[in-house]
Amino acid sequence: MIAHELPRAPGTYVLMIQVTRPIVISPGRLGTFRLDEGWYAYVGSARGSGGLAARVARHLRAPRERRPRWHIDHLTALAPVIYVIWATGNAKRECQWARRLLALPGSAIPIPRFGASDCHCPTHLIRLKEGMIVSILMQALRAQEMGLTISVIRTTTSPRRT
Repeated sequence: MIAHELPRAPGTYVLMIQVTRPIVISPGRLGTFRLDEGWYAYVGSARGSGGLAARVARHLRAPRERRPRWHIDHLTALAPVIYVIWATGNAKRECQWARRLLALPGSAIPIPRFGASDCHCPTHLIRLKEGMIVSILMQALRAQEMGLTISVIRTTTSPRRT
């Protein structure tokens, strides 16, 4: 597990999730949705005890080791997190990052209100255009925030089959 490489500080993160074949997901009261194969970005924040390291470690645990608590738990039970992009700090960037990723060409809302129960965003889960690479995502997140250090880590060398 790579979570020990993340800081125990508060921050904002993006889980880059690869769906390798169509899946059906029922995240809480949102309903049931089909997600086609492709790349999805989930934007979250870590403000509690243990910061980014603790929150991301939870998302990376095997589904049998955790009960679903957040919408994202339902997705990560079916598809692997391949990359984690993050920035430390107390600034609340979660909604801003979700809007920036949604504004990228070819991005779409796969599940309305996913991960956005506590805000007014349309979603915090973004379906990315094929070929959207991590460096482009990092550029989009860094835009207009001079001096912000954004880091990335690969969580696995090959995706598990969904």
